[in-house]
Amino acid sequence: MSMDFVTSDFAMSLTGESHKIEGTVCQDYSATRKIKAQGNKHFVISAVADGVGACEKADEGAALAVTTALNYLEKYLTKEPDFQGEIKSDTLYQMFGACYRAINEHSIREKTPMMEYSTTLTVVAYDIDNYTLYFAHIGDGGIVALDVFGNLQNPTVRTKIPGEPVNFVRTIEDVKCWTFGKADDIAAYAIMTDGLYDVVSPIFKETQGYHHRNFIPFFVDLFYSKGSLVGGADEIKQRWITFFNSKSFRSQVSDDISLVSYVNPKVIKAVPSIPYDKAAIEKEEKIKSEALKKALYPGLYY
Repeated sequence: MSMDFVTSDFAMSLTGESHKIEGTVCQDYSATRKIKAQGNKHFVISAVADGVGACEKADEGAALAVTTALNYLEKYLTKEPDFQGEIKSDTLYQMFGACYRAINEHSIREKTPMMEYSTTLTVVAYDIDNYTLYFAHIGDGGIVALDVFGNLQNPTVRTKIPGEPVNFVRTIEDVKCWTFGKADDIAAYAIMTDGLYDVVSPIFKETQGYHHRNFIPFFVDLFYSKGSLVGGADEIKQRWITFFNSKSFRSQVSDDISLVSYVNPKVIKAVPSIPYDKAAIEKEEKIKSEALKKALYPGLYY
């Protein structure tokens, strides 16, 4: 079936304002690939990683984790005889193990402690033909997926060290905290590091029992927007880069941000729109903003 439009299919990692001011590098890394697998199956494999800010080689750890994960999956999907059309949790575990070993072996060669390469990692293998999303995850970023019925899902859970400050996040070294799973009937997905994820998919324990409150307008724009055949997916990607680098966005987020997005063009036309009340959301955002200001600057409110 020919298409007269293109959908989101990109990966980006952008340096945060805080790192620009300090003259440090972006410690996020992201990538995505389309794979023609054995058995005439088609996959998209994607990954994002967020190197821990206090670690000297975090950017190298993030890049190594993402590259190792995608190389492992590509080899498995295209060459390994035990691939029978589905990806088992054990395969995802072995993939994370390969990432752990790659970072550890690199740290030994460089004579640098492994903790200096600490990074989060979220990986997706998406079956384009059967609409199944497989994932592996550790860290405080995550995935938001759109199913074929027009619902947003959050298949991953943030992993942080209980009782510690917000920057004490679980990383690839925390083997017992690795999580794996799958979601069926998925039409689109986005993987984000915490710089973006905390803004568009925050958790409000007081009102929703630690449930996510996805900012629907963002995901409507991300999953339902289309690009021209001339500009291609790069046209959509550039629109988002412009937005993320804008003063209005950077006034809210100073951290590095990563976003990988894929929308399955085979099914998105038939996916119902996500219902939402724009006025109600804007009112809620205003209340949320005021509550945050009061928490940060109590001296200004009496």
